[in-house]
Amino acid sequence: MEAKRKSLSIQELIDLGFAYLFSENFKKAEEVFSELVAVHP
Repeated sequence: MEAKRKSLSIQELIDLGFAYLFSENFKKAEEVFSELVAVHP
């Protein structure tokens, strides 16, 4: 999953992060949003 996540667009990563939030997978949501902030300032 990690390698696949790197090929997603910014919007797809945002959508993925919210999907994790809505499914109450907060750790994964935090990883996705942290990655977005680090890679796309």
